Amino acid sequence: MKSLELELPDGLAVRLDELVKAGLYANTQEAVRHALNEFIRQHSSILAERQQREDITWALGEAKRQ
Repeated sequence: MKSLELELPDGLAVRLDELVKAGLYANTQEAVRHALNEFIRQHSSILAERQQREDITWALGEAKRQ
């Protein structure tokens, strides 16, 4: 498993701690993992579209060479 170190603005850190204290997450690491998973899920279509555009550009370049 990869380990990351990050700094959070104080306000965000307080809100994160509040979520843990409220029992929504076992600890801050779990809350951050959940937030990152949601962020990636919401942006996965952007990443897929970017990859498709790169593939199309590559294919068009290959077609021109032939």
